[in-house]
Amino acid sequence: MDERLNELDYYRSQCDELGGRVLRLQEDVTQARREAQRHRTLAMIVQELYTFAHDAECLDSPSGTLEDAFLMLMVERLQVDCAALLRWQPDSSGFRVEFGLGVASGLWLPAPPPAEAGGTTELPATTLSAAGLATGLWVVAPPSSLSLLLGHRQLRTPQRKRLEDGNRPIAETALKVYNGLLEQHQAALALRASEANYRTLFEGAQDAILVLDSRDRSLLDANQRALELLACPLDELRRQAPSAWLVPADLARWKSVWEAALAGHPQRVETRIRPASGRLLWTEINVKRIDTDRRLLLAVVRDISARKQSEEALKRVQERLDLALEGAEVGLYDVNLETGELVVDERYLRMVGGDPQLIATTLEDWLKRIHPDDRPTVQRLRDEALTGHRQKIELEYRVRHQSGAWIWILDRGKGFDWDEAGRPRRAAGTCVDITARKTNEASIHRLAFYDSLTDLPNRRLFLDRLSNAHAAARRGGYHGAVLFLDLDHFKQVNDARGHEAGDHLLQEVAARLTPLLRTEDTVARFGGDEFVILLVNLTRSAQEAPAFARSVAEKVRQALASPFQLQEGEFVLGASIGVTLFCGTERSVHDILREADTALYQAKASGRNSVHFFESSMQVAVEARFDLEGELRHAVDREQLRLFLQPQVDAAGHIVGAEALLRWQHPSKGLISPAVFIPLAEETGLIVPVGQWVLNQACQILAGIAGRGQSLRISVNVSPRQFRQADFVASVREVLARTGVAPACLVLEITEGLVIEDLQHTIDKMHELKACGVRLSLDDFGTGYSSLTYLKRMPIDELKIDRSFVRDAPVNDNDAALVEVMLSVSRHFHLEVVAEGVETLDQLNFLKAHGCRCFQGYLLGRPMPAETFLSLMDDGSDQGRLSDLQTSGA
Repeated sequence: MDERLNELDYYRSQCDELGGRVLRLQEDVTQARREAQRHRTLAMIVQELYTFAHDAECLDSPSGTLEDAFLMLMVERLQVDCAALLRWQPDSSGFRVEFGLGVASGLWLPAPPPAEAGGTTELPATTLSAAGLATGLWVVAPPSSLSLLLGHRQLRTPQRKRLEDGNRPIAETALKVYNGLLEQHQAALALRASEANYRTLFEGAQDAILVLDSRDRSLLDANQRALELLACPLDELRRQAPSAWLVPADLARWKSVWEAALAGHPQRVETRIRPASGRLLWTEINVKRIDTDRRLLLAVVRDISARKQSEEALKRVQERLDLALEGAEVGLYDVNLETGELVVDERYLRMVGGDPQLIATTLEDWLKRIHPDDRPTVQRLRDEALTGHRQKIELEYRVRHQSGAWIWILDRGKGFDWDEAGRPRRAAGTCVDITARKTNEASIHRLAFYDSLTDLPNRRLFLDRLSNAHAAARRGGYHGAVLFLDLDHFKQVNDARGHEAGDHLLQEVAARLTPLLRTEDTVARFGGDEFVILLVNLTRSAQEAPAFARSVAEKVRQALASPFQLQEGEFVLGASIGVTLFCGTERSVHDILREADTALYQAKASGRNSVHFFESSMQVAVEARFDLEGELRHAVDREQLRLFLQPQVDAAGHIVGAEALLRWQHPSKGLISPAVFIPLAEETGLIVPVGQWVLNQACQILAGIAGRGQSLRISVNVSPRQFRQADFVASVREVLARTGVAPACLVLEITEGLVIEDLQHTIDKMHELKACGVRLSLDDFGTGYSSLTYLKRMPIDELKIDRSFVRDAPVNDNDAALVEVMLSVSRHFHLEVVAEGVETLDQLNFLKAHGCRCFQGYLLGRPMPAETFLSLMDDGSDQGRLSDLQTSGA
């Protein structure tokens, strides 16, 4: 029984095993069927993609058609709801839908970066949700940047399983096939575009273009201009060889041209052709080999008949001109180019120094007499003439004169007696001595670009070099610098010792500056005592450039600070230097110069003999100064100037006079200090009309005072520039006559500096003013030269002691002694004295104790409007008193 049970169990196990094998066989068959179905599906997709891609209409269509077809196939064959081609956007951390079917093109899908390797990857639910999908399959196929997304809008488990397990290899292979077809499609479009561009350029060329087969030089293609030039249709030209339109006499020459071009040496030939029209044309033909799938020759033909006609006409004119010059003083020569024998005429002999035995009689001897620098050019042209490549020679060169000097020769020659090879056997020509012309040209060039006094480059040449240096700095990144320097105290030397001494001094300055610079740097003279230095290629470092520039500037300053020993004596100058740097900025050359000039202005303003670098704040100040200058020009017309009067009183407190002081009441800036606008007016020349306005106003006030029966003197400061005007004396006479003022009531104040600058002329003009009846006062006495000799010669009536001496006279023995000397000098020369700057009773009492009788200062009265001053004079008496002035706020 047990045996039967065991046997039954055995058969059961065998049946179970057999059943399992049958089930696995059924599953394998099912899997094989599915795999076969996938292969069939993939084969259909690939076949349909290839069919569509190679359709002529598709290849001519714009980008997008192939993409649409691919996505449609994927949706239909893989039975999905939608398909999309995605491109990763690194800057936004997501995908952009390039093309979509069921998904909107241009849609952005958030996602992590794609994997570097190919295959399929799960996309996050957020990505699928953004695409409107419930389930999806994402496929990438490197190296393409496009990936494929397939999906269903609704989640059905069987569909998702099929989508993931069955479609991955199909989608992956289909995407790779699509990428390949897309590259082919894009390459085809690019090729057609390139061919279209080539054809457009080929047909649009202004010159005739011929494409020839290198083997037999048969015509393959020609543009429209070639057909017009050769007067022949393309089909007929293709049946002709180039010899059909080339001139027979040139065929042998063309054989070498073809051979050289085929060897890779481009050829340019001027030759005649005879097109089908029969008209002979001059052309310039450029021949070049082109290597493609087969070797071609490209010939570009340009019609130069008009140019040749012009050249021939010019040639005939030149020949007639040569005949006309045969009787002129020119040397003639005739050379046998085969033997080298040279024959010259007597005029040529005289030109180079005479002795026929010593003059070159062969071409080689003649070449030896030519200047070494000119000899290579002459030899090259001679060789070209010998080979027939040059028919005519015209050049300038130097020849050794028998005396040993070099003379310039203008040589015009031409070959003749041509042999069969087209080479001249002989040449003849003329030589003219142009030494004087060359000397004049050099002088003109020197005058145009160099300073005649110092032999330094002038402004024009400097600006040219600065422009080149500026451009080079922009290209190379190197810093450069411009140093603008002005000699300190040069004008005094010029005035005191004369212009000849000044010229000698400028030459010595140039001699000191030049050795301080490198050969690539430039020092130029702009005129007067202004010099400008250009430093190039200092460094690429913006931090080091200022140090280099300052080092050179300090060397220059120190070199010019040393005494100059000239025949006229020893001179000590010094220099103020303004520096600006430049590199790759967009500033113009004139901006750079303006900045250096601005820095120079600051160097001079800070005390001279110093170096200042340009800063942007300087430009702001310069522009503000420029604006102020413009407003000052209109201040008189707009009635913005005001005349203030500061009282001058005697020892008893009576007002005996006043000094006219100018104020500018600006409409927006308020009261502007004279310390600001008076120096500006002096520099710009506006001080002349402004000074004339002050003179007019002062005389009108004096006329009003006289009309009320009162008497007063008003002092008017005269600027050096106003005093030097040729019509100054006449203008004073005119004002006095027009206002009817007694001349003795007008006091004109001049400074010591004005006197010393041009002593004799100043004294002469002072005598003219004295003849008008006005009084003259020497202002700021003691602050300048204070020479008693000068004082003796000047026709002055009054001295004004400067406030700098008055301030400390009661407490400083030196100042007290100086004031006592000034008062003593005034008594000796019978001059009145006005002490300025009296601000304390101690000062007033000191001055009174030492014999001073007229005072001016804040203790006695501040400058005030003319109306206020006149009202003080009217208070209580004919003349105001010291107490009145002190009460008014002195």
